[in-house]
Amino acid sequence: MSKFIAVLFLVLNAFISTAQLLPAYNNAFYNSVLSAAEGVGEPFLLLQGYTFLKGVKVPQPSSGKLIYHNHVYYVNEKYINPGPGTDNVYYLNHTNYKVYGITDFSSTWPQQIPNVFYHKDSFCSYVDCVGYGTRLLSAVGSAQNNANAYMQLISMVRAANRSPFAATGYVASAYEIAAAIPTLPVNASAGWTYVSGGVLPSQVDSYNHILRKDLGNYSGRSKGSFYNAAAGDVLAFGYPPGQESNGHFMVLSASPVQIINPEKIKDLFPNTSAPPLINNLSQIFGKYHVYAVEVYDCTGQNIHFNDSRKYTSGIGHGTIFVLTDIITDTPRGFVFGPQNLSNGQLKTFMLGPDVYVIAVGRYMGK
Repeated sequence: MSKFIAVLFLVLNAFISTAQLLPAYNNAFYNSVLSAAEGVGEPFLLLQGYTFLKGVKVPQPSSGKLIYHNHVYYVNEKYINPGPGTDNVYYLNHTNYKVYGITDFSSTWPQQIPNVFYHKDSFCSYVDCVGYGTRLLSAVGSAQNNANAYMQLISMVRAANRSPFAATGYVASAYEIAAAIPTLPVNASAGWTYVSGGVLPSQVDSYNHILRKDLGNYSGRSKGSFYNAAAGDVLAFGYPPGQESNGHFMVLSASPVQIINPEKIKDLFPNTSAPPLINNLSQIFGKYHVYAVEVYDCTGQNIHFNDSRKYTSGIGHGTIFVLTDIITDTPRGFVFGPQNLSNGQLKTFMLGPDVYVIAVGRYMGK
């Protein structure tokens, strides 16, 4: 018996030493937007020390390595935008699907897919906010069009023909997602629904028709009660033409927390220089409700408060502020992060010339 146990131990030890970290990562489907955001982002969040997994060791976040049962896995990420010089990195071509073991995304991404995948002991992410966003949305539900979060969003928006949206197989822009959310049904019991948002309808309609002249009149409207937003909701910003970016895509990791007293900043942001932040927020209190909103997204290095991306840009976690109307709780503006905070400056972005849409949408499944 002792000899059998010894042999069994050697077999199990050999299996463990070669066990794959996050098995089936490339083909995984999730039952919610929140679990998809966390699942697709997991290797990067592990490296950053935001989350932990039993048996996984991080020698040093800046090393780009995870160690699991004595096996080294490399984690490579960088925030990049698609374009003529980066498309071959931003997208994974369908000719490589077999090499990567990708089998279930061909209906949603027949020719290419945002490059957030595992290959040869390396987890890689070379995308922007919507590269990460559409990748994770397409992994919610199943590969079937009527049960896939991204395919349902594409179908709903393009069928209504009220706002521009990317076709199947392409990454929708942040503006397209932000402008689309306020056109979704309200209080829907399944599929996508509109939770809350601040919208400038005439400006959005005008810009939409510059993008696509065959669209119908824009149907999106503002909706209050931002406090109803919850973990797993999509928060998207849409910017007007001429901006450096066209918007931003995020997934809430928790329900918004209203900051009643600026002094509470010390509790929420222990690693941030509190006095200048309190002074800046004190000027906003009384004009707007102020919410601390924790999000998963893909963006630049250390761009948010309490940001997990200390050593690199890419997929990570952080906190932003959302400002809402005192009476209706309709989103009116936001603060990304601690820009020049040591100098007492807090840059706010408000609905108007710089922002056309601030919107929250929710996917509840089939």
